[in-house]
This record gives sequence, C-alpha cells and structure tokens, in this order.
Amino acid sequence: MKILRYGFIQFKRMIKDIKVIGFMLIMPLVVITIINFAIKSGGGSTIMVDVAFNVEDNGKEGKQLLEELKIPTKSIFYKDKDKAIESLNKNDVVAVYEIPKNFSEKIKKGEKPEIKAYKKEIGNGTLPIEKSLNNNINKKVRENLLINKNIIKSKNQLDSNSVKAVIENTKNIEEGAFLVLTLIINFIIFSANNVSSEILNFKKQNILKRAITTSNRGFEIIGGIYLGMILIQSFVYMSVYIGGKFIIGYSFDNLVFILINTIIASIFSVSLGVFVTRLFQNESVVVLVVNIIGISTTFLSSIHSMGLSVSKSSWILLNIEKFTPQYWIFDSMKNSSIFPNIFIVILMSLVLFTAGNIKVRDFATN
Repeated sequence: MKILRYGFIQFKRMIKDIKVIGFMLIMPLVVITIINFAIKSGGGSTIMVDVAFNVEDNGKEGKQLLEELKIPTKSIFYKDKDKAIESLNKNDVVAVYEIPKNFSEKIKKGEKPEIKAYKKEIGNGTLPIEKSLNNNINKKVRENLLINKNIIKSKNQLDSNSVKAVIENTKNIEEGAFLVLTLIINFIIFSANNVSSEILNFKKQNILKRAITTSNRGFEIIGGIYLGMILIQSFVYMSVYIGGKFIIGYSFDNLVFILINTIIASIFSVSLGVFVTRLFQNESVVVLVVNIIGISTTFLSSIHSMGLSVSKSSWILLNIEKFTPQYWIFDSMKNSSIFPNIFIVILMSLVLFTAGNIKVRDFATN
C-alpha cells in the first residue's frame, strides 16, 4: 500500500533530525535516572500512601517482613485491629492490612499465608505496597520451601549459589518496568507538541498543499505522514524502555505486549496533535493547550497508578480519570489485558483524528 510506503519515507526523514530525536530519547532517560536515584537514596521504602498494618502473628516473621519493607513504626499496630480500623474510618489511612496469627507458621512450612486488606475504595494507590508485600512473602516462602526440601541448608545459600526460580504463568510487569512505562506513556502524550509542530511546518512549506493537489490520493499522503509520526514515536520510546533496563534493571518479559501499548499511546498522541492543531492553528497556543491536557491527564491517571491518596477526593475525581488514555493503558499494563483497553483508547483517538481531519483540504490549501 502507498500509505505504508509514505509512512516509512516520513519515518526515515524524521529520524535524521538529530536534535528532536535526541531530545525525545535523552529527556525520558534523564528523568528515569533521577527518579531511580531518588528512590534508592530514600532507603527503598515502598510505602507511598498512608496505610496501616495490624500484626496478629504469633511468630517473628510478620515483624521482620515489615522491617524489611521499611514500614514506619507509626503505621504498625500489634494485635489491635479495632484501632487500625478506626484509623481507616477516620481517613487517616487508605487501607489496613492484617497479618494473620499463623503467618510465621505457614512461612516456615513453605506455604503462602493470606493477608487480609480492608479498604473503603478499590485502588487508592496501594498497588506499589501490595506488590512489595507479595514479592517479599513469595521470597520467604521460596526460601523455606527450598530448605524444607533439603535443596539448600540456609537462606544465605540463595545469595551465594546460583539458584534460579522459574515462576510459570506470571504476567505481571515488574515494578521497575512499570515505573519506566508510566513515564514513557506520559512523555508520549506530551509528544503531541512535536506532532503539531510538524503539521504546521508542513503547512508553511506547502507540503500538505502539494500532497492534496497532486495526482496521488490525498488521504494516502496525509495518512503516510501520520503513520511516520506514529512509527518514530514508537521506535524512540521503545528505545527508551530498553535503555531503562540498564538504569533500573528489569527483564524484557511481555515485550510484544509493551510494544502494543506504546503504539496505541502513540496513535492517541498523534490524533491529539492533529486535533489541537486544526482547532487553534497557532503553534504557541497549541503548545499551551497540549501541555494543559498532558498535565491534567497525567495527574488524573496518576491518582491510582502512581500511588496518590484519593480517600478524601470526590466521586467525580475518582471517575473522571477513566476519560484519560493513560488510565486504560496503565490498567492494561498492570493487569496484562489488551481487551477492551486498547479499543477504548483507539476509540478516543479515532474521535480526535476524525475531528482533526474534517475539511483537511481547506486547512492544507488556505
């Protein structure tokens, strides 16, 4: 198809722009490096929202778990469920986790104990702490299971020997990878500014006008230009994801799945850039509007995804985030589900893209 050929021509043209590509590539990597350094400097605490723990454990494993997770002492209650729940009812915390009486007993048997969670609302930014809890409990269970099976004699052997645990049917994205992907998706949304700049430059140079008035079908050339923008964003930001591995350190599991979400985010970004450009046709105004939209959608989608406390927020604020593309993409990545998330984002993109291409001939020739 001609549209694919035009798309690759546009891709090759844009990738030669070292300044733009360099900025798109280096800026996210710098932010990732700074955030990673800040997390490590902060002692690696995984608690990002106010939660409480009620420890009913008769052994020492429950207390050791919270110490390893660097949970503040003020957030821990020992066999005082009523007081812990009271803090939840007063909105002092967004969740209460109860470590059961048989926690240490099950850990020593190599069995996974169940942690009860009490919440007023689903989500509430507790994903990071829950992932850390799950990972640390799994580690303790694995250690004791290997000891009980006489595979190792002590926990220290896990560090000194080359012991590889393979967990089948695991689809969850690692915390480090999810952090990088969250930043990448938001950078892609802000890249709508680059899309707007390209379109306005094409108009000034009469490239759009020539595309519309030539013997070739206008939609093929215009579509090729948009396709090239999607390809360049997907290529650059997947390169950022690969680069992030060497900064934070994570596996390349679910790479195809991540590529799909990156492409979907790029489609939305291009559609947003097209729509805002057609609406205002002034580069300064377009940049301002795209930045406002980017900041707003980033904040709203971060309510749950980045661990912000929303226990005191209104019902409207909790639900309006579902109108942002980031919400559906982050949800897709967290739950490893493509459907229906990508269709919702594609539908959003289609609405913006269609609105941005109404009477495109008039826009190109005037």
